[in-house]
Amino acid sequence: MKKLIPTLLVLMTISASTIFAQTNALRITISGYGYSDETIIRFIDDATPDFDGQYDAWKLLSPNPMANSIYSLIPSNDKLSINSLPLYDNDTTIEIHTKVAASGLYTITIEEVFEFDSDFLLSFTDLDAEVTYNYSGGTLTFDCVLQPNTSIATITFNIAKTISTSINPMIENNGFTLATKGNGNYGLIFTDNDIKNIVVYDLTGKSILNDQINTSNYPLNLANNPSGLYIITINNGSETITKKVFR
Repeated sequence: MKKLIPTLLVLMTISASTIFAQTNALRITISGYGYSDETIIRFIDDATPDFDGQYDAWKLLSPNPMANSIYSLIPSNDKLSINSLPLYDNDTTIEIHTKVAASGLYTITIEEVFEFDSDFLLSFTDLDAEVTYNYSGGTLTFDCVLQPNTSIATITFNIAKTISTSINPMIENNGFTLATKGNGNYGLIFTDNDIKNIVVYDLTGKSILNDQINTSNYPLNLANNPSGLYIITINNGSETITKKVFR
């Protein structure tokens, strides 16, 4: 029996190192009414959005009906306690679900298990309160009001690729170019001078700019706006172009 214990410890160490490669991983915890639970989200090159036997773990809900639970869902609608996902090249939103026994105020805590790559911009959205919290590592804590017996997500984990702070034009297939110049300043460049309507929305859906132009080069200044995700829509009368930027 004495020989078995070290063997088990070695197996546990190997398992942990396989599940948690030392990058791009965080823990999300729910606490309230004397109970707490956690789930892990992480990103790795060869993971998939579905269940990966080498990296993921199913969520086993507590038999105690009063206990809190938190988990993510995969496309098959299965619940995961550890969810390993691919390193996305596009903006991605992951739904986080909770199960609670009583209506009331609960605390959500996000902790970095391993540091995220610098080319990710991360945020969390409380869907009920419609509040988004930018996350730059370390520990983030916020309260949210939850209801029992609901199938909708509680929060979303939002991931986006950063935009370089140097002048970095990104040409779209439709001829529209977004150049980012740093410090919240952007340039919208078009291949024509047709009349266009430009609207910029923040993450709550509030319009913060609505302008009509007939020029091929339009300066967009978001320097005085809070950090976060913004959605730019450009309509020329026949089509609408949409672009997401992080300030």
